[in-house]
Amino acid sequence: MLGMWSRRGVMGLSLLSVTMAMTGGASAQTNAKQPARRASQFRGDAGRSGQLDEVGPRGAVALVWRFPVPGAIRSTPVISNGVLYVGSDADGNLYAIDAAKGQFLWSAGAEGEIASSPAVFNGAVYFGRDDGSVNALSTEDGSRIWEFETGGAVRSSPAIVDGVLYIASEDGLLYALNAGDGVEIWRFGDEVFSSRGGGNNWLASSSAVSDGVVYAALDDEKLVAVDAVKGKLIWNVELIGDLVSSPAVVDGVIYIASQYGGLHALDATDGSELWAFADAAGEASPAVADGVVYAGGRNGSLYAIDASDGSEHWSFETNDRIVASPVVAGDTVYVASFDDVLYAVDRANGTENWYMTAVNDFVSSPLVWNGVVYSASLDGNLYAVAADPSQPDEE
Repeated sequence: MLGMWSRRGVMGLSLLSVTMAMTGGASAQTNAKQPARRASQFRGDAGRSGQLDEVGPRGAVALVWRFPVPGAIRSTPVISNGVLYVGSDADGNLYAIDAAKGQFLWSAGAEGEIASSPAVFNGAVYFGRDDGSVNALSTEDGSRIWEFETGGAVRSSPAIVDGVLYIASEDGLLYALNAGDGVEIWRFGDEVFSSRGGGNNWLASSSAVSDGVVYAALDDEKLVAVDAVKGKLIWNVELIGDLVSSPAVVDGVIYIASQYGGLHALDATDGSELWAFADAAGEASPAVADGVVYAGGRNGSLYAIDASDGSEHWSFETNDRIVASPVVAGDTVYVASFDDVLYAVDRANGTENWYMTAVNDFVSSPLVWNGVVYSASLDGNLYAVAADPSQPDEE
């Protein structure tokens, strides 16, 4: 049978208490012919808005399938043409999985764990490895198209705009590569960065690209804006606290959380601060939708914050810190916590719609596609959750 989850104290069950099917049985209702609607790269788009053009389940939900891999999953899954792509933090494989049935399609492995979240573009899937490589594989069978070597672990996720791939490495450099053949277009770092071996400046967060500018965060409190064509510095600012969160750029404003300084809203033209929200300090990247910023904090709370002035709309408490970045789909915010729970929260008032409990913590962000929520855990499982067909629809 499939497991069901709903509001706490009503129908909440843990994954340990249900039978879970890897293959066969019920299938997620995924239409492989539809285009990859803002779900083919980390945070939904190159600007890292965290908003997906999807609607997920609201009422009682059921586990459709789970797909186990050896070891933990830190990579956030992406989807294109009905196929999910996710990397393993343990065996170094990138997995392609049928999104409807949870069936294995192919895997491609090499030395180096994968914490980087993939991006799919023009028949190829792109990602970084801890061995310092940036990889492009065929979406058909996982065969290698090209590989580019950097000087440090690549745990950030690629952003692809107009056939150019932008990705940061822990060697302290930001790279622009031709997505077709992997040829380097430019690298940036001399002006502000130093190598990890020679200093404290290195890049682990995923860069955002918007309106011809690449925004990259360093763990030593610096945020830089770089010309996407020339690879030249436009501006840089220093914030309070290490920057592991990826910036979200929406309507000319950058939203980024620092580990100790809170959530910052900055003018994208010059980096000047518009407002700050201290309670949302942490590692999770914010999601921005319809004039509201949704940010998870180290204190375990999810906040809805007015994008114009930084005022709080509501907060929702989990039982541990939030590392995974929230995503917005329809009228729901999906957020996972270090309390081993994935939550679906109403955007309007911050109330819980349903929750799902895993065996271990979540670092990977949820993905929503065709009414199904996909979430990967440090327990080594990728889960697919959809509306429970045995329960009436919630109005």
